[in-house]
Parts: sequence; structure tokens; C-alpha cells
Amino acid sequence: MRRWTIPIASAALLATAPPAQARPEIATLQASAAAAPRPEPGELPVPVEGAATRLPAAEAWFSQKGTRLVHNVSAPTLTAFLPEPGKANGAAVIIAPGGGFMMLSMDTEGYDVARWLASHGVTAFVLKYRLQPTPPTTAGLFEHMAGVFAGGPKPLAEVIARGKPVAVADAASAMRLVRAQARQWNIDPKKVGFIGFSAGAYTTLGVTLQDDAGARPDFIVPIYGPLDKPAAPPPKPLPPMWTAVSADDPLFGRTDFGLVGAWREAGVPVELHYYENGGHGWGFAGAANTTTTHWTAPLLWWLQAHGWAR
Repeated sequence: MRRWTIPIASAALLATAPPAQARPEIATLQASAAAAPRPEPGELPVPVEGAATRLPAAEAWFSQKGTRLVHNVSAPTLTAFLPEPGKANGAAVIIAPGGGFMMLSMDTEGYDVARWLASHGVTAFVLKYRLQPTPPTTAGLFEHMAGVFAGGPKPLAEVIARGKPVAVADAASAMRLVRAQARQWNIDPKKVGFIGFSAGAYTTLGVTLQDDAGARPDFIVPIYGPLDKPAAPPPKPLPPMWTAVSADDPLFGRTDFGLVGAWREAGVPVELHYYENGGHGWGFAGAANTTTTHWTAPLLWWLQAHGWAR
């Protein structure tokens, strides 16, 4: 087994922050070149809206600190995690992992979250959405991402400008798919929410703030994403929102909380958790030695209070 030690921004980092915040610290991580890990079984294809994406390199999976990641995704899929028989309450959630629109952290911001939700009666779906092209090898991916993050706001803005609309289109298609087949999964089509981390948080807000009410989630959970005031007035109706970010997040910790204000002005339920420490990209387990390790508890209480979890 070969290992690379390559400088790279955190897998979940995504920057559309002002220039002063646009260069997060570069961490040294290791990626394994052992036999490529596999996705969870049972992936379902998500219909692609518009022209199909053709990337120069094939979809590739790799391990990083024991967790699975994927890049060069050209065909979106959903992977379902079903509650035990008799435990489902009819609610469902689509989960969008993060990764800067260049890769996806499938375990820590996808599968792990889905299993936890299913254990509380929520039918969960992990969305593997289309990504921007990167080199075919893991080493090439890391070098490419390090270059993008080190290049300042312009390269990052270009990646986001290309990646976000594609991810939002896949999210909208996934929402319609789950609602159309709700009976098959014993889901209430009026109880389908969306959770996203970092780039996935952008995707969550994108599918919420777009004009297609039929693809708008019934509740949303953007995690360590942007909380600034929306550029345009939000559409109606808005779904209830639970959101969390760390004060020391180098990308989104400094904010005017205008997004929360927009929900309050609209009279829509919103709950904010602003953690003292945790940085960016803490995923399902949270950041060690910080209170983010308990973030799932208040989210569960919120879901239970609204009738979306047992």
C-alpha cells in the first residue's frame, strides 16, 4: 500500500468568503492508494436535468483517514438508508456531503449521518451529486485542490460558479424523485427535508431559494455553510431551518447572520447553533475536544419537536 502526504485544504472546505477569509489553513492529510473503496450498495440513479455531464476522468473513490471520498462524479445517485420495520415515521431527508464541488466526503458527511437518522425513524438518502472535473489520480486531485485554495478568491469563485448550479439541479431532481416514489418508501411527500455540509450547505440553500416550489424541501439543515443575508428576497413559502456553524470557522464563522434574520422576518421557524470552537468540516463525529461533538443531539430534539423524528 502506498501513501501520499500532500498539502490540501480540508475535504469539506468551500470558500466564497471575502478575500480576508478566502484562504483557509492548509492541512496535511494522508490518502491511501490501496484497493479503491466502494460506495454503499443500492445506489439509485438520479435523473439529470439538461445535458449529461461528461468528465475527462472516470469517477474515483479513495480513503482518507479511514473514511471514503469520491471525485469526478458525472452521474448523480441516491443511496437509501431505511429505518427498521415499524420504526419509520414517514419523514425523509436527503443528505448532500461537502467537498468544495471537487470531491464528496461520503462517510463523515453522508453515510454516517444517514445511519443515525434511520436509527431515529427517518428515511435517509445520501446524494452523490455531480462535481467539477479534477485529475484522475488522488495525488493529482490533492494538488489541484491545493492550487485552487492557494490561488485566492478568483479560482475558488470560478469553481463555485460552475459547480453550484449543477449540484442544485441534482438536488432538485432528487427531491422530485423521492416525492414521486414516496409510497414505495412509506414516506410522506410533505415531510421531505434536506441536510447539507459546506458545499452541501450551499446546495441545500440553493434548492431552497430557487423558484421551483415543487422541488423545495419541507425543512432544511445547512451545516457550516454561509449565513449572510441572501442576495435576493427569499421565495415563499420558506421551510423551517436548523443551522449550525463554529465561531472559529475560517470561512463562515464571521457573519451578519442575515440568513437567520430573513427567516425570522418571514415568520418561519429557525434555530441557530453558534459553537465556540470546531473550525470547519467537523462532520458527523464533530471536532474533538469541542462541543460540536454533541451537535446531533439538539438537531434530533428539533426534528422530534416538529414531528420529523421519533
